[in-house]
Amino acid sequence: PGDMNQQIDDYTNRIMDQFYKATDYGNNENHLAVQVDYDVITNTDSWFTLRLCVTETAASSNMYYKYYHIDKSTDEIVTFSDLYGEDDAQKAQIKEDIIGQMEEQMKADDQNVYWISLVKENISFDSEEEGWNFYFAENGELHIVFDKYVVGPGQMGCPDFAVKTDR
Repeated sequence: PGDMNQQIDDYTNRIMDQFYKATDYGNNENHLAVQVDYDVITNTDSWFTLRLCVTETAASSNMYYKYYHIDKSTDEIVTFSDLYGEDDAQKAQIKEDIIGQMEEQMKADDQNVYWISLVKENISFDSEEEGWNFYFAENGELHIVFDKYVVGPGQMGCPDFAVKTDR
């Protein structure tokens, strides 16, 4: 839909404006770079999900994702709040599932590090501006994806958790 194209265009323009301000409008003596790529993550009878991957490079690099979802039955863009906004029990179940996966991953490999107390205290799934995204995989499984540095150190990248839901 045209609305999704406009949202993506606005989002990309904000990223580019930030880059140009950081580099004094193209004077790249700061040796900064930004790249925006996209992937189609899901394209089923029910869902279409497009993922934008933003990579910012300075002395080191940072990567984060932005997902856009279209419910094909309505041709509407859908957010997490549209699906689970008032369902506090479901959001609590999702959070506990993620924390359990983090604990299991840390037990299995001591190179895996998550800030579980931070997740318990600060991740509420009430705001989609907290550094996380979601998507439905081709098999219908719900995935929650966190931006780099939100739930663990940079070595963890952008953690992706497949979670169980009642839907």
